[in-house]
Amino acid sequence: MKENIREYTLKNEKLTVKFMNYGAYITHILLKNGQNVVMNYADINSYFDDKHCLNCFVGPVIGRIANAEFTLEEKEYKLEKNDGEHNLHSGSANLATKFWDVAVSEENTLAVLTYRTKDGEGGFPGNVDVSVTYKLEGETLVIKTEAETDKPTLFAPSLHFHFNLEHFEEGIENHILKISAEKFTQLTEEVIPTGTLLNVEDTPFDFREDVKIGRFISKDDPQLNIEGGYDHGFLLQDKEVVLKNKNKTVELHATTTEPAVVIYTNNGLTEKERINEGRAGFKHGAICIELQKLPDAIHHENFPSAVLYPEKPFQEESRYTFRLK
Repeated sequence: MKENIREYTLKNEKLTVKFMNYGAYITHILLKNGQNVVMNYADINSYFDDKHCLNCFVGPVIGRIANAEFTLEEKEYKLEKNDGEHNLHSGSANLATKFWDVAVSEENTLAVLTYRTKDGEGGFPGNVDVSVTYKLEGETLVIKTEAETDKPTLFAPSLHFHFNLEHFEEGIENHILKISAEKFTQLTEEVIPTGTLLNVEDTPFDFREDVKIGRFISKDDPQLNIEGGYDHGFLLQDKEVVLKNKNKTVELHATTTEPAVVIYTNNGLTEKERINEGRAGFKHGAICIELQKLPDAIHHENFPSAVLYPEKPFQEESRYTFRLK
């Protein structure tokens, strides 16, 4: 499979983005000063057994679907159980494991990646035509996702970014995070949303003002203890998430038309994995800012819908703006 990988580069005066046709993986986001702000693997073969989803396009549904089943239009669908009793990141249907068709503009600032899922693949209904656009606009990477289906199905994807604004020389504990969210998802011990949206006030999940991630990440809290860090959905208010390095010399402003963000603090990476420039991987080595629907939305009527219908195509846009101070 390695021989089928093609690597592409988008570039303007502010950003350089490198990506692959496999999984729509983004391997580099290089700032004007040459700094790469996303985690990648030192060995390209690692992408074929990537348990961490390093900057790939995950879908048709990112995250977990409880009990690997759902009911839609009075019909029951069974999915693969690849995370205990649950389905994680769509199983074998995961778009991060597919080879995409790629078209790049002549000026190398825009790329359109397309893929067609097959009805029944991984248990999901419908043939779905998916289009993902990567576009550079000054210091902003724009990601636009469009999809059409021929029968009702689930579609709730996201780019599973892993960011570190300190050259991966240290973890993200000293990074500063701000999220415009008053509610976050309560999880079970199996990392499945209960359906309850908890208030962030007076909890380690209150990022409405600038907060160092390390302030609470090791706190003895029932929700943080589940994964040894954050892996929670936040219902966004003004649709913006801001991440800064400790000296506030690098900033990421992420905005979206999606209703939520999942914050995951890379709780499972180990030294066995080799990441940027051959470094040994380490826990909390990056923060995932996943702009998306709330996880397991199909099982919770109070969550924004993750259902895609033939008569209403999917269209969402997220923007990642990087500022050097």
